[in-house]
Amino acid sequence: MGLVMKNIRIVCAADLHLGRRLVRLPEGLEEFSHAPKDAWRSLVQFVCDPVNRVDALVLAGDIFDNEQDLYEAIGVFEEGVGRILAKQIPILTVAGNHDARALKRCHRRMDHPLFYFLGENEMWQSQVLTLHGRKIGFVGWSFSSQKCEVNPFKSFTGCEAALTLGILHCDLFSAKTSCYAPVELKNFHPLPVKAWILGHIHIPEILLRDPLVFYCGSLQGLDPSEHGVRGCRLLEISPSGEMRHQFISCTSLLWSSLSIDLSEMDGENFDETLCAFLRTHLQEIPHTVKAVLCRVALQGKSSFYRKIHQFAEKIKGRHFAQVGELGIPCYIEEVLIECSPDIDLKSLASGRDLAALTAQLICRVKDSEDGCSKLLAECAQYVQILAEKNGHIEMGNDVSLLEKELVSTGYEVLDMILMQEEGEHASFDS
Repeated sequence: MGLVMKNIRIVCAADLHLGRRLVRLPEGLEEFSHAPKDAWRSLVQFVCDPVNRVDALVLAGDIFDNEQDLYEAIGVFEEGVGRILAKQIPILTVAGNHDARALKRCHRRMDHPLFYFLGENEMWQSQVLTLHGRKIGFVGWSFSSQKCEVNPFKSFTGCEAALTLGILHCDLFSAKTSCYAPVELKNFHPLPVKAWILGHIHIPEILLRDPLVFYCGSLQGLDPSEHGVRGCRLLEISPSGEMRHQFISCTSLLWSSLSIDLSEMDGENFDETLCAFLRTHLQEIPHTVKAVLCRVALQGKSSFYRKIHQFAEKIKGRHFAQVGELGIPCYIEEVLIECSPDIDLKSLASGRDLAALTAQLICRVKDSEDGCSKLLAECAQYVQILAEKNGHIEMGNDVSLLEKELVSTGYEVLDMILMQEEGEHASFDS
């Protein structure tokens, strides 16, 4: 009877950002400030569990959040690495822009024959492993400092193995302006590499099927912009070289977003209505999730607009519902008021009073008239600079977000003016 060859199973992850603490969490969720550390421990448990038959672990950069304050982060990482290596499971890593020096120091300190650091000094490096009697090549490139404006593929060198996997921390979406190893999708096509395991972009995404190119995404959502389930990807290689992959959740705190159209609602029993929306929206939750933080966007024209702000303040930060089959606690992280009063804005803007002038300004922002687009773009750049200085990276420089904020504020002002006018009319009539 011939030898039955087994599938090779490789876990791929990136952007752990160990050392990062989640901030601005509602009361009752303080324990989740260490969620990145918990996600790493969840990954280690998956890799070490013999039921999952994992043959190797690949980490595609940004294992640590920064080069400073690493004492706790390195301890947690080395503890997990030690558990995995004790199972004789090899680990292959490359450094990202956040941990260019820290990961190299960690690798040298542990000094284990199954712990590989590839691509030192921004030079491609390969490593061939024998897994279930088959030679599998790994080729990787690492950051040597926080920035690199050169496309790593300009110096690419391959690997001798017939089946090779590439590991890279890079920016695929801003190739012309990025200082984080900018690459282009066309760079992956002509190379003798079966699959590319990428880090840097925190959204898990399959970019190409042949060759297989994918961003692992962050192991745990780090802020409200990283909503949705995060984790790692299990890559399975058959004896014939065919590849299959599946996503594995490592998320303990799930950031979520929900948009609700208020146009058909009358405002009665809105608490119950929101609970129903949340339960429907969050029916399927991975077993790793212990709590949900949901950002709710209220949209459309509302007949009860004047009650919205009061309601938003009441529910923000509250434990609002039990969701999923296991009744996971769901908190309201933020309420975005993107709705408008139930008025005809164009008709109102045709007048000459203060309400009309305010309506005209709202229309100009919405329709990008009178140079508003250029002004908004300039404002967004300043917002980005301020956001980065204050550590609120998730704000970004998205013009559309700034436009929404201005329009929302405009509607608030307009409603105050209309309410004042209604009061004056009521006084006059009496």
